[in-house]
Amino acid sequence: MRFAKPWAAPAALLCISSVVSLSSQADTVSFTEDFSSGEIPAAYFDIDASGDSTVTVEDGRVRLTAVSEDEASIVNTRLQLIGRTDFFQAEVMVSSDTIATGVGRSRIQMAGILYNDTAEGGVDGFTGDVWGGISLGKDKDDSVWVFACLERSDDAVFDASSSLLFNEAGNECVHLEDEIQPDYDKPVTMSMALDREAGKVLFTVDDQVIEYIINTPIYTSANESKEIKARREEGAGTSIVYADNIRAELLVEDSSDGTDSDSAVDSGSDSLSSGDSDDSQSNSEDDSGSDGGGAAGWWLLAAGLAYRRVRRA
Repeated sequence: MRFAKPWAAPAALLCISSVVSLSSQADTVSFTEDFSSGEIPAAYFDIDASGDSTVTVEDGRVRLTAVSEDEASIVNTRLQLIGRTDFFQAEVMVSSDTIATGVGRSRIQMAGILYNDTAEGGVDGFTGDVWGGISLGKDKDDSVWVFACLERSDDAVFDASSSLLFNEAGNECVHLEDEIQPDYDKPVTMSMALDREAGKVLFTVDDQVIEYIINTPIYTSANESKEIKARREEGAGTSIVYADNIRAELLVEDSSDGTDSDSAVDSGSDSLSSGDSDDSQSNSEDDSGSDGGGAAGWWLLAAGLAYRRVRRA
């Protein structure tokens, strides 16, 4: 089931500022949503939920559940941002109620396709697209962890991919649980940012930072996307997670054909769901830890081709 809630007066705070992108003149909309209205603004978010999984607003926060009926199933429930951004932040939490629903892995994840390393707008589907994700999750032994992953698609459908982010032991993805001591019912602030000018991807969890130095060209991907996702795998049960105070810097295209620039914020609302690299994520829970640190980086937005959201099955 996929649906979007009807429009309600948003609690979002908007501020227009000008930036010069790599390919065109553009504005950005500084966007913050605290869900104090009790609704999910349909102008800024799409919802993708199946079966008994849900996305609702509870006590001024978004509550996402991902319900799995068996050990073989992988269930994702998505709150998808409408629009393109290089900076995406939220307060997230895993509920302790998840433990009582059964043995399995659960997580809340901020993720999306960040850029393409081959050509402006990309080539041949997902080829050259770089996907990033940062997760707060529960393992099968009920321990809590945080990790970040970065993957490059090596084919048109993201079936073949290469890991870009490794820990000190050489394993895919980087963990942060030793530094931040995550726990159930404990909100943390997570973000992911692409700094196109400095050539960096930055993942942050509270005051901890994972930095990846990009050693390829950075182009705008036609598949750029951002989402917050609840995930359940390797065991029947329900992931119960929360998100609040979502922030983004949304690109507003400077249209030369008379199109209203505000429409760029809402572009792509009738397209497919946000991308993710499920294969790489399923392997990442076995990785050993790695140090995080440093000061939080910022962002620069780049204009490009029309936004559309995609999702791998």
